Amino acid sequence: MIGPGTFVFRSTIRAGFYVTAVVLAWRGLPSAAARETVVTAGPVSPPAAKPPTSGFWLVLVRDNTRWVLRDTLGEGDAPNRDKIVVETFDVRNLGAARVGRLRWTHVAGKEENALDQCGFGCPKRVAVTASGLYFLDEDASDAQILDAIKRPPDRSQPPRPYRATKRNQGRYLRFDGQRLCMGEEPLPGAGDCEDTCVAEVCISGRDGVVQLSGTWAPGFSIFAQPGYE
Repeated sequence: MIGPGTFVFRSTIRAGFYVTAVVLAWRGLPSAAARETVVTAGPVSPPAAKPPTSGFWLVLVRDNTRWVLRDTLGEGDAPNRDKIVVETFDVRNLGAARVGRLRWTHVAGKEENALDQCGFGCPKRVAVTASGLYFLDEDASDAQILDAIKRPPDRSQPPRPYRATKRNQGRYLRFDGQRLCMGEEPLPGAGDCEDTCVAEVCISGRDGVVQLSGTWAPGFSIFAQPGYE
């Protein structure tokens, strides 16, 4: 039989537990019950950025792609004229970028030679992030590429048009939402040009490199994919 004394004894124990919990809480210490639910949480790192899956510049890092631009001003039948072949290779993901190389070849009859006269108009190695396009040195290491993509891109995503100025040495970019053309041209007031003084490369977000002309092209001609003459 449970007597009054037993009841008081048990009530006293419960009260003792309650007072202990209050004291521990006042001191900033968890009670036994609270300690069972305490979870130690460390700093939460933001998810690592991944290479983009959409954007205008991704066409330049599409693996194993080949574009053929034919001389539109040369003599003879079009299939037999000089051509420029652009090929992508060594494409891979690196950090937040899609990185790849482009090979530019001038084909004249049976002769094939690397096209080296067009500077930034014929990029040899590029990286593409969600921010835009980066021109890379051909021998850049992975560490150098990862460092390079921390800065603002050389060409933004989406592409932002800009006009030729003295400050940018006559460089421009024109974009109509489908095709982008960038190049170099004389500034207003520069006077007549004795020879070809313009250079331009055009890129389609769907069809890749579609045109190369002016001083960047062999014979200062216009090389283009069909439909982009």
